[in-house]
Amino acid sequence: MDKTNIGVEMTDVQSLISDNCYNVPSYQRHYSWDKESLNDFWDDLVDVMEGYQDSHFIGQVVTYVNDNVQEVIDGQQRLTTISILLAVVLDKINKIFDDVDGKPKNKLVTTRANIEELLRWDEKNPSLTLQEYKSGDNSIDDYFRGIFEGRTDLNSNNKNIDPVKNIRTAFMRFGALIDDYYREKKIKFATEKADVIENIFKSLKGKFILSKVSTRKKEEAYIIYQSLNSKGTPLKASELIKSHVMLQVSNGDDNEKEQVQKKWDYISTAFGNDSNKITTFIRVYWSAVKRVVTVNQLFRSITEEISDKNKTLSFLENLSEVVDYYVAMENALINKKDRELFSDDTIESMIFILKKLGVALHYPILFAMILRGTDKDSQRVVIYKILSVFIRHRTICGKGTNTLEKGYAKIAQNIWNQKISTGVEITRELDDELLKSDVEVKNSFQGLSKETKKTGEKRWTLVYLMYRLYKEYGDFEDIELNQVGLDKLSVIHINKDISSDYVDYIGNYALVENKLKDKYGENDIYRSLSESRYSVNNTISKQLENREWNIEDIIERQNDMSDKVIGIW
Repeated sequence: MDKTNIGVEMTDVQSLISDNCYNVPSYQRHYSWDKESLNDFWDDLVDVMEGYQDSHFIGQVVTYVNDNVQEVIDGQQRLTTISILLAVVLDKINKIFDDVDGKPKNKLVTTRANIEELLRWDEKNPSLTLQEYKSGDNSIDDYFRGIFEGRTDLNSNNKNIDPVKNIRTAFMRFGALIDDYYREKKIKFATEKADVIENIFKSLKGKFILSKVSTRKKEEAYIIYQSLNSKGTPLKASELIKSHVMLQVSNGDDNEKEQVQKKWDYISTAFGNDSNKITTFIRVYWSAVKRVVTVNQLFRSITEEISDKNKTLSFLENLSEVVDYYVAMENALINKKDRELFSDDTIESMIFILKKLGVALHYPILFAMILRGTDKDSQRVVIYKILSVFIRHRTICGKGTNTLEKGYAKIAQNIWNQKISTGVEITRELDDELLKSDVEVKNSFQGLSKETKKTGEKRWTLVYLMYRLYKEYGDFEDIELNQVGLDKLSVIHINKDISSDYVDYIGNYALVENKLKDKYGENDIYRSLSESRYSVNNTISKQLENREWNIEDIIERQNDMSDKVIGIW
């Protein structure tokens, strides 16, 4: 290999793109980054924007230089993603441009001019030209150039072309992520948005770092590409973290080294030495005491904070203190040892329900309360509020979990930092930050439809919902959650042959004992309900003696339930 024909450099995005022309050859795979990859890219950029990283390395670009045009051998997905994000920045500028003046407008003008100078999409030789869809068909590159001018809609010529749809998806995703950032930071005014836009551009162009390898021989470019992407087993985040903490005490005495090793072994053994499980556990802890990070960000974030012997010892001490609680919650408190950790029937029952509902986002709050010694009475009211927040937000209103993860973590950090400590303070913050309003919950519940399953989270969700509603109607009197035995109960349709639009409405479900479901089920709904011990079922069975259960009955029952749920949760 002729080294005189190879150029190697570390460069930032601005230097990479400026005055260069990149061409993606037809034999390269088309643009295909998925939502997870886009989210990771954005999360890394936010880290840089907010000062958690001075810079961020995003990989390599390998090119073959041919007549002043650089044919991209490796890295075209990154180059395309960078360009799409810059197109979104332009779009955000255009949306607020008329709402600002003075210095904020000057920032926008400068940012827009710099992006145009970098990308040159409307010139004969732009910074990046994408490959043909097929011979003579430039639909992909035409659409790619159009997004910088605001032409993002699909048309009859490109609506069935996957790479075009992928570019549009990435454009829309970045737009949504920026809007989410505005909401998270409570940014409402155009002048504030202008500052964010400028920060996005400056961070991306100057602080995202790549290694660039270029050669004048195509075969050498491929040899380099294959070497850089050779197969191997990358270390897990927890394995990297272990190496880091051991390094922090490498100059300490033997006692300190032994102490660190024992604590790490204790944590590792709790998970059967499963690196992925250890990583997940550490990420939960980090969300409780520092901030929410992705798995890919975890090692870097920890190394920036845990930077000496004392911090390392404190870090491992805290992990050791909560690891048994974490394992117990993950096991749904299946054994006596797990239950004794919490030593409170009510807390145990709610933790059991949360696990059966598939909820783990609240773990940081529990970690923070345990580490800060929050009393049992406060833990009890906080955990019920956590459950209420989830039922309202996710189960009834059908909202996503991203808001909950960040919201729970923020509250956990406030507990850890001792900004709030009592049950009243913590539940008040949960209400203010995350609890959906009575009006939204009531309206959502009136149309709530849930398909039942024999096993899994959906089954438990329905059983728990119906149990609490039945309790509100007078059943399960003086019987606490830990005494009910929800695994011995099932839900059945009152009328399984009704219109498909209403068959899975909550108002068309009844909660019955498993033995009755097994004996009669939905084939003899009258006997299933009339022989049940629950008064709600007996009342419905008496109605079924006289007439069929119809849509009006379902709607009336569900509306009545909607009045009750806002008092339960």
